[in-house]
Amino acid sequence: MTWSKRRYYESANKMDTLLARQIRPRPPATRITSLRDSASRSIKSPQNIKQTFTDYYSSVYNHSPLHSPPTSSHLADINSFLSSVDLPKLLSTQGEALAKDFSLEEISEAIVSLKPNKAPGPDGYTARYYKTFLPILGPHLVTLFNAVKGGSPFPSDSLLASLVVLPKPGKDLSNPSGYRPISLLNLDVKIYAKVLATRLNLLLPFIIHPDQVGFIQGRQVYENTRRAAGAIWHLETEGQPSLLLSLDAEKAFDRIEWPFLFALLEHMSFPPDFCSAVQALYHNPRADVVVPGSQTSPFSIHNGTRQGCPLSPLLFALTLEPLLTHIRSSPDIKGITVQDDSFKVSAYADDVLLTLTSPESSLTATSALLSRFSAVSGYKVNLDKSIILSFHLSRTGIQDLIARFGFKIASTSIPYLGIYLPNRYKDLYKVNYPPLYAKLRREMEAWNRECISWLGRVHCIKMNLLPRLLYLFQALPSPVDPSDLRFLQSHIDAFCVEGGRRRVARSTLYRPRELGGLGLPNLQWYFQAAQLSQVVALHSPPNTHRWVDFESACMFPEEPRYWMWLPKRLRPKEPVPCPPLSHSMAIWDSLASSKKLRQVSSSMLPLWRNPQFPLGQAPDQFSRFVKGGILRFRDLRDHTGLYSFDSMSAHSQLLPQDSFRYMQLHHFTSTIENKMSGSSPLTFFEHLCLSGDPPRGLISRLYTHLSSTPSLPTITYMAAWERDLGSTLEGDEWLDIWEAARKVSICTTLQEQGLKTMMRWYTTPVLLHKANAAIPDDCWRGCGERGTQAHMWWSCPAISKYWDSVQALVEQIFGSGVPKDPWMYLFANPVPDFTIHHNRLLSKILLAARKAVAESWRSPRLPPQRRILQIMEHIQLMDELSAKLHHTLPVYQKVWDVWDAFGV
Repeated sequence: MTWSKRRYYESANKMDTLLARQIRPRPPATRITSLRDSASRSIKSPQNIKQTFTDYYSSVYNHSPLHSPPTSSHLADINSFLSSVDLPKLLSTQGEALAKDFSLEEISEAIVSLKPNKAPGPDGYTARYYKTFLPILGPHLVTLFNAVKGGSPFPSDSLLASLVVLPKPGKDLSNPSGYRPISLLNLDVKIYAKVLATRLNLLLPFIIHPDQVGFIQGRQVYENTRRAAGAIWHLETEGQPSLLLSLDAEKAFDRIEWPFLFALLEHMSFPPDFCSAVQALYHNPRADVVVPGSQTSPFSIHNGTRQGCPLSPLLFALTLEPLLTHIRSSPDIKGITVQDDSFKVSAYADDVLLTLTSPESSLTATSALLSRFSAVSGYKVNLDKSIILSFHLSRTGIQDLIARFGFKIASTSIPYLGIYLPNRYKDLYKVNYPPLYAKLRREMEAWNRECISWLGRVHCIKMNLLPRLLYLFQALPSPVDPSDLRFLQSHIDAFCVEGGRRRVARSTLYRPRELGGLGLPNLQWYFQAAQLSQVVALHSPPNTHRWVDFESACMFPEEPRYWMWLPKRLRPKEPVPCPPLSHSMAIWDSLASSKKLRQVSSSMLPLWRNPQFPLGQAPDQFSRFVKGGILRFRDLRDHTGLYSFDSMSAHSQLLPQDSFRYMQLHHFTSTIENKMSGSSPLTFFEHLCLSGDPPRGLISRLYTHLSSTPSLPTITYMAAWERDLGSTLEGDEWLDIWEAARKVSICTTLQEQGLKTMMRWYTTPVLLHKANAAIPDDCWRGCGERGTQAHMWWSCPAISKYWDSVQALVEQIFGSGVPKDPWMYLFANPVPDFTIHHNRLLSKILLAARKAVAESWRSPRLPPQRRILQIMEHIQLMDELSAKLHHTLPVYQKVWDVWDAFGV
């Protein structure tokens, strides 16, 4: 019971499993009580249910018995398919990085990255076991993994996996196909695969075309949805018969044939040692379906990459690349062409989207290619789920497509990567946002019935609601209706105060916790941050992100990454043609100055196609400058002034005959305004744009910037407390107070008490009197004075005596004088002469004292000192148990040793 209390003490109302389960809709029972076998007979005994699953998955994982082992003709077909297209190949240096021996450092990193509390494989060894005994196990794993890479097989039991079946939403659960198989691998094999995946992940961006974004480092799902939105606009405005084809692969990961995978690795020049290391994972693997109450009966696996293996999604991306390369290179499959660049296909794992013109001939060639690819790889298109969205096709033309190819035809929109793609760009908002808004409002109404604290409600929004909204903010390059966003924000605000009176200013709610707020998400700022993150991505090098290539081609001869830095008065009057790009530029223009994203005279100003420099309208005359990276004002000078011609020649490989062009540039940049532009320091956002590619956590960084700018109003409670207490804090003292409030305890409930005091959350007699004049504003403790916040917490004679007793207790514990300072007692402002650990203990004692007062808030009597000691006893017990669990006893002892020595 005590340990259970400890769990709730630490995890309740946090962005953690307990809160996630509390607000999650109750799932249907997952226990499988009946199933239908291949003869449609109802099976109910656990052993027969297990046997039905085993028979089904035995056929799934051996769908082509003649290909395992492969025949010579099948291998010839594979090699013919791979040789008929120009696939990328690894460089020798890249191959060496993949094939090197396993090191203890790599294995240690893989073990440390293992997620806790995950179900183990059949051998029962958990992540905690490997982490605890890493110093002992590490060297043995190095020896084992290097032996396996060298050709020795894993022990047979190592490649046995537990197959857990999870129900698919909306599927027939009496049919084995209505379940998704998840392989629980033994952790030694998982660590081995994790090291291989880490190595391979670094190289995939160089050998996988940017059309594929799933599980590739530096690529994100929104790239394909934004590109699809641009394609919709293009197909809609071109007026020619065309279509989007969303392909669904039947059991995509489970059907991949190993002969094709291994031949592909060899064809792409993967080193033999790495191929051998991968093949070791597929040397007689077995699986055992987990059905409670049944006996073990493993079956052999002959195809597929296991869902649950770290290497699986990367290998799938590799196996899909030959198909996508064939589509790109086929002259019979026609896609969108903009400025001689063709955009035909995009993929995120097994979600493939084709953008086709000349529908009949393109679909004929696509169908033939898919049949050929299926024969060699095992990939199979599911016609029941593959959907066409047509543009400018007649009803007769649509019927012909259905009759010839068997694909379904959508009337107005198709689902793709969690959104809906309509056949009109202007409908993007309508088919995606309002349904989600309505769903979120219903869920918040359901959450209101749960017992969730003030901070817990903020955490619900950040953990559950925000990620879903943020996905649409990223995935859809379209404006949002401000009134809809405000309406949803008002529901969120009301949910956080349980529908009652909002006791904290809205601006304080949205401020970050470290700056004195609650950190409640502001949807408008998050929307802007998501859009700005894609403005940063616009600065990526060509051929890095295909959506950037598409939108840049639509804007030719202008380039968005340079055009956007021109002042509005210098830009061409013609509007930006591509709506997604136009939307991003509108967001940028609205925030660039107000949020200090760019300098007034920015060094990011372009040199070429800048109306202020007519000679630069034809950059061909300055071709060596362009090739040498001299593109913006900042490339011409540093803080000391303009680079000399000799310095620039050495850096950019200019020739002597370029000296005249240099003088023209020198003259152009010599004006006062241009001198300022060239020497302006870069802003936070300008640095991000120059980094070349969006860094991790970019949206969070942008949101923090938007929510922390100096334009935010001063926090009202700060001014109120300084006025009431008659003193002003200096320097970073408020920052110290906010930091102390966040770190006073691991318990959210205790943190919340400190925040409520600081933010003047508690109702006082004065506030009640303002709401109802019939209620007197006298102090509840009978002193006859007005009951303001400062009076009730500090200046009331009764509470003053209470704090005298707390002061005496504190001085006895620490053996030194501690002044009776309201900033210290009410807000845990650190004592300058105390150590960090003593200040933490002091903040806990004062928190216990305030909590005791809050418990008897409307009582005429204040709590006795023994109540403070009872609260401290509970806090100490919970902290000690947590320290034991997290192996942080030394830190715990440094904080509590003074308390223990006092002998309370």
